Amino acid sequence: EAPGYRGCNQTGIPFTSYEQLKEGVHPFIDSFVNKITVTNPGTTETTAKIFWQGLVENNKFNAVAWNTFPFHPHVNNGTKNRAPTSEEVQEGLVYLLLMIDIIKPSTIISVGGYADSLLRETDIKHLHVRHPSYDFKNEFPAQLKTVIDGVKAMEVKS
Repeated sequence: EAPGYRGCNQTGIPFTSYEQLKEGVHPFIDSFVNKITVTNPGTTETTAKIFWQGLVENNKFNAVAWNTFPFHPHVNNGTKNRAPTSEEVQEGLVYLLLMIDIIKPSTIISVGGYADSLLRETDIKHLHVRHPSYDFKNEFPAQLKTVIDGVKAMEVKS
């Protein structure tokens, strides 16, 4: 959706808060974590922890995370999250399309309804998992595993 005020807005890395950087997130990020400057040390975001835990548990692939709108949509001096407006989502689409063009991913997985809707509206082929927040935090790792196992099975058949 967009960087959370306790996570990506502080670290610059989607689904990542200071806590994950301090404790270790993923071997790739851990390899350069000492070069990251965090704007508000001590912040934590539960969704970030669940997201990276799901990736680490399913480490059979390389992943790049990206937000539908890559900038924090501020409320109350940046101390609250809000959903991006439709104009912001359209602005974010420009960056998303650039990322897809640069990275050329073999598979795109939307995380949450905002990303799924945007990708469907723009006819970008993708798979989908529910966002790892609130009621779905326990479902996320298993959903991600099912999707990744399906992708791997398709690659073997090709």
